[in-house]
Amino acid sequence: MGILARILGFDKDTISVLSTRLDALEERCSNVEILEERVTMLIDGIRGIVESLDEVMVEVKSLANSSQEVREKIEHLEEKITLIDEELEDLKEKIHEPVEDSSDDDVEEIVLNAIENGMTTPTEIIEATGLSKNKVYSVLRDLVNRGILEKRREGRHVHYSIIHSSENTIPKGEAVA
Repeated sequence: MGILARILGFDKDTISVLSTRLDALEERCSNVEILEERVTMLIDGIRGIVESLDEVMVEVKSLANSSQEVREKIEHLEEKITLIDEELEDLKEKIHEPVEDSSDDDVEEIVLNAIENGMTTPTEIIEATGLSKNKVYSVLRDLVNRGILEKRREGRHVHYSIIHSSENTIPKGEAVA
C-alpha cells in the first residue's frame, strides 16, 4: 500500500476508508442485482396475472352474452305468458257470457256437459255456465222428468247425475211414467 498511497497521494487511513466504501458499493451492487431479479420475477408474475385476467375477461364476456340471451329468452317467455293470460281471461269471459238467448237444446247440452265434467249441484252449474238460476232449475227439472237425470239429496245439497240407459230418450215436454 505504500507505493499506491505515494502514487495516488493517499495515506493509509484514507485508503482504508475508500476500501470500506468500495466493499459497501460492491454489497449494494449485489443487492441491486438481487432486486433486479426480484423485479423480473414480479414482472413475470404480473404478466401471468394479466394473461389470466384476459382469459377471465373472455369468459365474462361470453357469460354476459349468454346472460343477455337468457334475459331475452325470459322476456320472450314472459310475453308469451302475458298473451296466454290474456287469452285465458278472454276465454273466462266467454265462458261466463250469458247464454240466455241460446236454444233450449243448446242449454240442455250445456247443462249436461257441466254435469259430465263434475259440476253436480245447481250452484256449480250456474257459476260454470253463466246461465240464470231460473233457466238452470227449469232445465234440470225437465231433464229429471224425462228420465235423463237423477236427483239425489246429500245434506243441504241437491246433486244431479246422468242416468246411463237407453230409456232416457223421452222427448221434450213428456214426463217419465
